[in-house]
Amino acid sequence: MGEVDSLHFKPIESSNIPFEDLLFFLNTNYTSKSDAVQVSNDLNYLRWFFSKGGVLGLLTIKEEWVAIFCVGIFRMRYGSSQPSVFNSGPLCVSKRQLFKDYAQKVVEKTSAYIKNKYKIPILGAGVTGVKKEALLKKFGMYITKDVRKPSTNCFSSNNLFLCDEGTFLKKFKNKEGFLLHCALNVKYQNKNEKWGIAVSYYTTGCWKKMIYEFSQKDGKSYDKVIVFENLERKGEELEDLGFEKFTSYNLYVDSPTSLPKYFLYYNLFLF
Repeated sequence: MGEVDSLHFKPIESSNIPFEDLLFFLNTNYTSKSDAVQVSNDLNYLRWFFSKGGVLGLLTIKEEWVAIFCVGIFRMRYGSSQPSVFNSGPLCVSKRQLFKDYAQKVVEKTSAYIKNKYKIPILGAGVTGVKKEALLKKFGMYITKDVRKPSTNCFSSNNLFLCDEGTFLKKFKNKEGFLLHCALNVKYQNKNEKWGIAVSYYTTGCWKKMIYEFSQKDGKSYDKVIVFENLERKGEELEDLGFEKFTSYNLYVDSPTSLPKYFLYYNLFLF
């Protein structure tokens, strides 16, 4: 039998994930196409990502890992609704098994398993294309070293945000809401840096003011801050804060049911 015939798919539920093996596989094989950024994966991040549940999709050949797809469960809040969604995370193929369409295979098989068992939508932001329906295309990841004070106000009409009371994400608060953020250790342009990812926020005030105030306090611990553009958080408004476009991403959806329109303003982003 050929190599393709020996390919085996195994879904691993969150409670059974071998995190040390997963971390080793990612750090050994993961490369980013985001302008030559090398991400240093972290065990605490992986444990947090799967802390509410999820599935590790695994492709093997003769017990050797050849591709993985991480999909975690997260609770979102919109008004009085608090639905659970799956959010896709690291997708990685062994360096020895590239150019064999294994990334697409592990995404397809993991998504089919999740939709059949859980009937919950799968969403995620992706830099490179996968064969999924793109809910929104070619938005920007924006990055800056210094956030400027906003010259105009912008308000959120759709405050869809992450519910997370764990200890991994840090929470910046002001009188109008909060912003959840975490550190990402990267090697960029031959320098080791700590980037701050604005994962999600809720505010009854100006969201530009929220990001600025965060940057002047908690954000001081980061070398750079990253914010993702979306339907309400337009690129030109981020540029007003001093951000520059770093790369583009698509927002993907694979759902067994129709999603409410407020998901167009999806506000959970993991690098």
